[in-house]
Amino acid sequence: MAAQFMDSSKPQIANEHDLTEDMDVSYRVEQAPLLDICGLTVSIETQDGVITPVEDVALRVARKQTVALVGESGCGKSITAQSILRLLPQPPFRMEKGEIFFARLKDTPAIDLLKTNERTLREVRGGQIAMVFQDPMTSLNPVFRIGEQIVETIELHQGVSGQIARAQAIELLRRVGIAKPEQRVDAYPHELSGGMRQRAMIAMALSCHPKLLIADEPTTALDVTIQRQILDLLRSIQIESNMSLLLITHNLGVVAEIADYVYVMYAGRIVEHGDTTQVLANPMHPYTQGLLRCVPKINEKSGRLDTIPGTVPSPSSFPTGCRFHPRCELTARLAASTASGDGISRDSDRDSRSPSNLEAQPACLRRCALGDETSTAPPLRKLNTDHYVACWESENVTPLGNSASNAGTAG
Repeated sequence: MAAQFMDSSKPQIANEHDLTEDMDVSYRVEQAPLLDICGLTVSIETQDGVITPVEDVALRVARKQTVALVGESGCGKSITAQSILRLLPQPPFRMEKGEIFFARLKDTPAIDLLKTNERTLREVRGGQIAMVFQDPMTSLNPVFRIGEQIVETIELHQGVSGQIARAQAIELLRRVGIAKPEQRVDAYPHELSGGMRQRAMIAMALSCHPKLLIADEPTTALDVTIQRQILDLLRSIQIESNMSLLLITHNLGVVAEIADYVYVMYAGRIVEHGDTTQVLANPMHPYTQGLLRCVPKINEKSGRLDTIPGTVPSPSSFPTGCRFHPRCELTARLAASTASGDGISRDSDRDSRSPSNLEAQPACLRRCALGDETSTAPPLRKLNTDHYVACWESENVTPLGNSASNAGTAG
């Protein structure tokens, strides 16, 4: 598993027109990640004002590595993924700050995808970074045949056309496991099953041999058996092609099975990240622990499944301090165990309490809700070489035990 060091220096960047012969490319090639998101903040202009669904996100993907970004629906995972290729409409979206470095060529510096020109961005989209979306039925054009859509991508990025491009499209369909590809290449999206449409989307994404494949919930709309087949397909193609994979998911069973490195996202912020084995075996953020407790255990018999109280807050009403504190069992337990143990409740108004009301609350709740003198939000703290957590009370987190072995499997 590739190691990631968030305190290392950022890769050198340059626009295509700023390259010089004396640049030290050895550092960029050998040490810089393929993708490096630094401090990404995305806002949306709404009728009720500006909201910020993604704030100060940092994420890295090394070459040939599988990285998972996990969290509940509404945490900002898809917005983060679509920001990489600037697929979000501007307006209403706006990239407030941050950089997204991509090492597109081995002999040139990494480029900032948020600042590069449109021509270069079009070359990167599909050609070097490809994306598989959550619902292929809304991603594939319903009035064009599957083969025509794959051929268009091949012609755009590879400079071939006609029968050569069609032959490549048929071979791609065969590679992703679609039976009778010579016939299916002329089918319309509605004539294929959900699993076949997703395979066709993967074939289109792979048509130009990308360095990075972004898979946004690629198995959500599929049944368990097809989920397994799609995941096996992604894993085998990644190994064959030596490409990197950024997997957006809420399924920790999938993460445990195929990811080298995992980022846990909540309410627009990264709350924990590290080597997958370390994070799942010893999660140190209450949110990560809550996600793991929600996973059914194949070796345990129980009644009701565990749940995390409450829901992910709307970006228009994010709580102050740690955004998870209104739902956090650790905060409730610590506050209840203090001398003023009756000073906390589990009702839904905790995220709207004013600072004046919090003055009478236990110190741990005040810090979780308001922060400290240096920061309102808990900063990511390094626990060991490959494990970081953003929690004011992480030293009081009770280990879950060997969670990785109980995380289940995809399906």
